[in-house]
Amino acid sequence: MLAAILLSFKIYEIYQPTILKNFGFLRLAGWLGIVQGLLSLVIEPIAGRFSDVILRRFSSRLPQITIGVTLAGLIFIGVAWLLQTVYLSQLPWLIPTLMLGWLIAMIAIRGPVVSMLKELAPVRELPRANALLVLALGLVAAVNPLLEVALKQVGASFGFILGAIVLLGGGVLLFKSAPQRIPLPPVTVYRSPWVWSRLLLVFLVGVGVNLGLTAAMTTIPRALQVQFGQSPIEWIVAGMYLVAAVSALPWGKVVGRWGAIMSIRASLGTFIPITGLVLLNQFPVMAILFMAIAGVNLSLLLTSTIPFAIANVPVSQAGLSVGLFLGGGGLAGAIAAWGLGAEQNFNLWTGLLWVTLSFLLTTLCIWLAERFKRA
Repeated sequence: MLAAILLSFKIYEIYQPTILKNFGFLRLAGWLGIVQGLLSLVIEPIAGRFSDVILRRFSSRLPQITIGVTLAGLIFIGVAWLLQTVYLSQLPWLIPTLMLGWLIAMIAIRGPVVSMLKELAPVRELPRANALLVLALGLVAAVNPLLEVALKQVGASFGFILGAIVLLGGGVLLFKSAPQRIPLPPVTVYRSPWVWSRLLLVFLVGVGVNLGLTAAMTTIPRALQVQFGQSPIEWIVAGMYLVAAVSALPWGKVVGRWGAIMSIRASLGTFIPITGLVLLNQFPVMAILFMAIAGVNLSLLLTSTIPFAIANVPVSQAGLSVGLFLGGGGLAGAIAAWGLGAEQNFNLWTGLLWVTLSFLLTTLCIWLAERFKRA
């Protein structure tokens, strides 16, 4: 299901800017990254909280996921049909409106899908279960350059239909394989200061982790591009994600022993010297090594984040906790789209500063979370 969501988002990212520009929405196309991040900031926590309510009502998050997947698939089919009609020129605002609805539907199901890990795996196995999601994420990102070429060849209409098929197919597989109802512990009202303080800190950690990840994945590939002789950045990023996918399953076992908090600290802390060494490196052979090390470290960070978000909250609040973490990631994405993506001649040393500051923010939030837990 996660692979289907990632593929659908890729189709959206490829075609949406071009469609907006073709229909005269040039300014909106330039603000897509910021708009998407702010939508995630608002919708993720709301959708996560709502999925918790659905879970208590139906003993499953599947009703919300099913509705969201069906709606998103139908919107994709509708957009594919509209792109082939002559009426679209008379209603240029229709496509952006539909795609906004699709984006909201997808954001509303992403968190509930991830939070199902809390229901399907015991706490000690959460890192290994999340490693499977990292494996799917890494493989989809690794084939991204080839996928982008193929999708641009077939055209927008066929691409949206393909996205609808993949999305609906993933929804069917999830519905058939996941338990229709899960046993829940007695309903408890969690209002202690520790619980709500921790949820706030989960949000702040989401901001820090995703800001550092975005800064590192912006700075390191740009620096390696020069050292590889101006190779396309897309292929460098794909190589890093391929390494991340290959190393995900071993990291799942390691994170289970280390704990999510220590793993996040180790990964973000390691990104600082890696970024600095990449910026100082002058040897193409060493660039390959640094790309592999960065990919392995990326895998460690991705494997440990979701277990951190849901390990220490009750199952009845897992959706809200994941939503807050992803919402923090949305805010980080909006900040990065404004600060990192706006300048064509981005200063790579500024990227290292962003990575360092995000590490300090995340470390502070984790320290506060541990203090609240002991109190």
